[in-house]
Amino acid sequence: MSKTTIAKVVGILGIAAGLTIGTSACAPANSEATSAVSDSAPKTVSVPITPGAQEKTAPAVSSMELTAGQTPEALAKDYQAVTTDWVNANCSPGTAKDFLNQNGVTPEEYSLKIATEEGQKRAIALLGSNYESNPDLKEYAKNMIALNRDVLNLYIRTMLGNTQGNGYVQTYVLDSLTSSSVDGATTKIVFEGHLHNNGTDFPNVVQPGPTDVKESYSLTFVKSGNTELLTQYQ
Repeated sequence: MSKTTIAKVVGILGIAAGLTIGTSACAPANSEATSAVSDSAPKTVSVPITPGAQEKTAPAVSSMELTAGQTPEALAKDYQAVTTDWVNANCSPGTAKDFLNQNGVTPEEYSLKIATEEGQKRAIALLGSNYESNPDLKEYAKNMIALNRDVLNLYIRTMLGNTQGNGYVQTYVLDSLTSSSVDGATTKIVFEGHLHNNGTDFPNVVQPGPTDVKESYSLTFVKSGNTELLTQYQ
């Protein structure tokens, strides 16, 4: 996702999850609220989730990486899959079950802890071990962690007392590849996509808002061993 998309969605989800998101979370101070948490949304755990939830498990690091040597089209799809997985990281019945076992911890506090731990691994896999030396990539990782935190918070809230076994999720759909170029180990891609969420499935938790956010953006990847690393985004 692009810098603008990530900042925009972090602002939207922060408000939807009942959080205070400002410039400290790399979201614009004037971010518009397009959805909000319902007054009836649970603030703490008081009801059970679907019985039989599996234990929370950690994904393999290889699933967080981009495979080198792909065509621009395949790389674009791989990027969308990896970042969509990051946005929804740990949104599973097992995580919701683990949350219920915590004492005196709010969904916000739990989501922040889990997203921060997860984000460190995923940032290195997608951006490289030295990503923090690049201010733009450091900001990208910070925003992705904040986005995962907010999605996970909403997921947990929508799983409380949910007998259907599904919760709030975000997906990114690649609509079209508008241009691409390969120069040695560097691949540049410009494409269009839209971010979709299922917030309308949970009217008691998430108030109505847009389910699709469309945007075009440009990404630069550099081959590093058997993986492609994101080095620039706009």
